[in-house]
Amino acid sequence: MIETILLLLILLFRSSVYAQEYKVDLDIRSRFEYRKGFGEPRPTDEDLDVAANFISQRTRMNTFFKDKRSFIELKFSFQDVRTWGATPILNNIDYGNFSLYEGWAKFNISKSTSIKVGRQELKYDDYRILGNVDWAQQGLVHEAIVFTYEGLFKIHVGGGYQTDEENLYRQAYSSNNYKTLQFVWLNKSFKKLQLSFLFLNNGIEQVESIDPNFTASDLKIRFSQTMGGRLLFNLEFLDVTLNGYYQTGKDGVNRNINAYNLLLELRGKLYELVEIIVGGELLSGNDVIDDGSNKAFNPLYGMNHKFNGLMDYYYVGGRHVDNVGLQDYYAKLKFNIRDNWKLNANYHLFKSIGRQLLNSSGDLTDISLGQEFDFIATYELNNQIKFDGGFSFLFAQEGIIDLRQLSTGIARDKNKINKWGWFRVSINPTIFFIKNEN
Repeated sequence: MIETILLLLILLFRSSVYAQEYKVDLDIRSRFEYRKGFGEPRPTDEDLDVAANFISQRTRMNTFFKDKRSFIELKFSFQDVRTWGATPILNNIDYGNFSLYEGWAKFNISKSTSIKVGRQELKYDDYRILGNVDWAQQGLVHEAIVFTYEGLFKIHVGGGYQTDEENLYRQAYSSNNYKTLQFVWLNKSFKKLQLSFLFLNNGIEQVESIDPNFTASDLKIRFSQTMGGRLLFNLEFLDVTLNGYYQTGKDGVNRNINAYNLLLELRGKLYELVEIIVGGELLSGNDVIDDGSNKAFNPLYGMNHKFNGLMDYYYVGGRHVDNVGLQDYYAKLKFNIRDNWKLNANYHLFKSIGRQLLNSSGDLTDISLGQEFDFIATYELNNQIKFDGGFSFLFAQEGIIDLRQLSTGIARDKNKINKWGWFRVSINPTIFFIKNEN
């Protein structure tokens, strides 16, 4: 694999005499984490309640090629993602850490119209529904084809179809992905207003048979639709954001979906040094009163770590999906101390929208989930080297204790403070760049 990459670089370098632009950059990111109550409340059992410490690393190389005469752009991105110590220090075995992250070709039909095909990031608006999940070391990419028009307004239309491998006849798709996906994104900017609309059709393959020896005729694709948009008002001293999405269709077990997501956020600045953000988000959920439909909103392929607290209790790694929903009321402060120093302080108050049956006596889970405090510091040494880190506390309340005890069978202690700390070093140099205007 390394030999193939080197050959590719040599060929692109030789062609750069005639090409318009060729660039190679690196993304090296090492992150230490301390976890004691990250993702779920700390257990009552002291033998289980032991902190986890680890260091993960992403080493990514991005190569970008652009030729204006042939109207072609190419990007190849290779990465190695690992946890320190996961492979022996004297190692001659490929553990599968190395992979192609992005690999796409883009044909510019005109100045405003293009087609991009291949393995690529899909990220739109605030990344709530479609994002690249850059906090995760591995990131999130799609194999898709995307048609783009960006002129008087913007429209992106794309989709993808997934299989495990080439075959003669249809086989079950075993990967934990969608089987097929299509989307349309529209965006229009005015002087003080931005409007966006997103429609996403998500197809999940399911087997409609209890027989383990099922055939291809038992494979069905169930489709759900997510539709909605985002409004951003830019006022003189205040920015107002409104998000609204609705989900319908069928879920993986053939229930009708009837779910919604709403967000209101106000953002203002004081003396250019302090930014204040207050807002609230609602994600609908299921309730003990069950009419057979699924009312739990799923943010699908968004950057969920960005929302609902940094300790990843909600909608990250499958947590809190198909559950009682979420009310998230938050306030954030951003301090721009210097050009290269920033401090953030965030507060979240979490409540559920629905409830679950807690026991055979008819008791219900509590609506109060907890409170979270996040503190982050960022220092940029220059445009290629950045240090950042943070510490978070979550005070769990009865609701999240009940829910996680039900889902895991492990007793949780609401009196214990849940903690998470992290420190990251990011190095992003451009190691090669040629731009020929001829």
